[in-house]
Amino acid sequence: MVTRNKEKLKCIEFLELKETVLIETMLFNNPEDIIYVLDNGKLMGVITLGDFKRSYPEVIVNTKFKKLLDTVHIKADADNIILNNPRIKNIPVVDKNGLLLYEISFSNSVKKLENTEFFNYIDDMVWFNYYISYRECSNICIIDYNSFGEMLKNKINNDLIYKVDIITIDKFSELLFDNYDLLVDCDILQYRRRKELLYCINKELSDKYVSVEEMNFFVEAFNFYNRIKKLGVKFYVFEAPCGDKLKYISDKQKDRMASGQNWKYYYKNASQYNDEMQEIFGTKQYQPIIDNIFNLPVAIRKGKVLCYEEFRSQFCNIAGGYRITCNKKWGNYIQELNIFGSCAVFGLFVEDKNTISSFLQNLLNNSPLCAFNVNNFGIRRADTREIIQCIKSKKYEEGDIVILYLTEEEAALFKLLDKDLPVIKLSELFNMEHKKIGTFFIDRPVHHNYKANHLVASKIFHTLLDDYRKGEIKIFIDKKKENNKNLINDLFASNSGLHNYINKLSLDFNKYKKGNNGAVVMNCNPFTKGHRYLIEQSAKQVDTLFVFVVEEDKSFFKFEDRINLVKKGTEDIKNVIVLPSGNFMISSITFPEYFQKEDKQEVVIDASLDIEVFVQYIAPSLGITVRFAGEEPFDMVTKQYNELMKRVLPDYGIEFIEIKRKTIEDEENVISASNVRKFMKTGQWDMVKQVVPEATYNFLVNNYK
Repeated sequence: MVTRNKEKLKCIEFLELKETVLIETMLFNNPEDIIYVLDNGKLMGVITLGDFKRSYPEVIVNTKFKKLLDTVHIKADADNIILNNPRIKNIPVVDKNGLLLYEISFSNSVKKLENTEFFNYIDDMVWFNYYISYRECSNICIIDYNSFGEMLKNKINNDLIYKVDIITIDKFSELLFDNYDLLVDCDILQYRRRKELLYCINKELSDKYVSVEEMNFFVEAFNFYNRIKKLGVKFYVFEAPCGDKLKYISDKQKDRMASGQNWKYYYKNASQYNDEMQEIFGTKQYQPIIDNIFNLPVAIRKGKVLCYEEFRSQFCNIAGGYRITCNKKWGNYIQELNIFGSCAVFGLFVEDKNTISSFLQNLLNNSPLCAFNVNNFGIRRADTREIIQCIKSKKYEEGDIVILYLTEEEAALFKLLDKDLPVIKLSELFNMEHKKIGTFFIDRPVHHNYKANHLVASKIFHTLLDDYRKGEIKIFIDKKKENNKNLINDLFASNSGLHNYINKLSLDFNKYKKGNNGAVVMNCNPFTKGHRYLIEQSAKQVDTLFVFVVEEDKSFFKFEDRINLVKKGTEDIKNVIVLPSGNFMISSITFPEYFQKEDKQEVVIDASLDIEVFVQYIAPSLGITVRFAGEEPFDMVTKQYNELMKRVLPDYGIEFIEIKRKTIEDEENVISASNVRKFMKTGQWDMVKQVVPEATYNFLVNNYK
């Protein structure tokens, strides 16, 4: 806890509030500071950067702020405020007459930018020259910070190609933009908040204001964007509705936007806004929905990318790091349509079936664009950088589509990446449909409800459909089929291991070939009562059941241990034969996505090669006429695999039977190997015992407990 005397604080008399430029300058110099508004020395309110942005061009004083009375209990009182309001970093202290005395600060000491960190950005100036060349800049002004401006100027090509001047931050003025093509801020720490302020004051001028870090990041994004665009990936930017462009919102909505409170405040006090809540959620029973919203998972960082841990609920499900998209018809998809953005794309205020991506998938399924698989890559509270990092982390092929659903400010950056990139602004659409959607947000238009999500999805769909009819979007069905045919031919022609494996199966099990034979392929990582149940039910329907255990050693348990547990767990079922799968059933050769499940949940997987090997080579060698699989409600990779088998196997005279999963006794939860591994990790050995056969349990206890 640090105290700062009144003399060190930014204070302004109430009568000076008309001087908007004065407040702009104070916040620009240090955006994290609080401006204290006084009336003859008495503290009447505060202005923060957030307050200023929300009310601009008016200047409205925030009178609902935390303050403390100077008493002997000041430290305890301050600690109590911070405990209950962790976002508060500064608290003003007044005397009994309301006079401002000093400020208590709980913020960490300001991080000092080390020279070595700055040099990381300016050591290689190729990106700098690339940026100013792309932006066609010749007159450059550098806003100095700790003499870094001089360092940067010395690194710039100084053969009179560019005119470069240096100023300190206190000399900053909007008038500078008349004299320079570009203003480069060396203060990497405060740059983003200054950019926010400038964007609020003058959107056109903010385009000329950058930081060294921003320029470097821009060039990286620009190079990536052009690389995947050349692959044949099509980009669309949709700009979310903006509050100042919506003509028909109610006074209540305007008041909520101007209040400075976010959605959490309104949902915690939902009973005070009962009518609006009923309209937003479409039901009088909205409290369970609000409870679910407050229990949504928080984004985590994996490498450079934000994503989510696996999460299951009736309201929201996360698989493979991102929220699932409903209405999937897996067998149809051959191309990807990825939607990126923050809260609105994620679907912060709606259940899975009411997200933009789920609505869009349903519309595409029943159209000529039914070949597209929609992926929801929305990240709550993600900024432009996080969105771009997420885009960069995905794989793309010709014919894929990228949809960006962004705020006005975010869309402006992507417009810089491609001057010809159309930005489809949705504010007018919301104005046209205002009677139909009614009250559609609680605190900001971008935080919208299920009605608005459907409206956005419909606009995206019709935009894509129009481009498809113009020939600007193509479906590559024939190309996909040709690729699969070539892959299967190449595999058989070049792989002697496949020949040897099939020959061995034919020789060793020739006597079974004339029977009614079935097959199950399973990983058993480890072998559970669920696996046992699937084998039992399958074995009842055939003369001989071949159980192939995945031989690829890329699972938690080794192949040798997995196949031994399957043999021990099924030795009493007389018509079961347990075999290794070789390298040609669910292997890195035929189905590599199986071993990357965590990252592939929302991606269309291509298991056609694996299934082709089975129907053309494995099944004939053993006389297999039916293949069994367990129903898969959660794992989207396995679910797609099952859907593909359901569609392809009958074409080769092989029946496909999906068997309902076994559940834990007296519970709805299905038994899964992944749950067994979780129980082991958390020491829940009583749960492990419930869901695995005795042989498996003994093995796990002896080797892992």
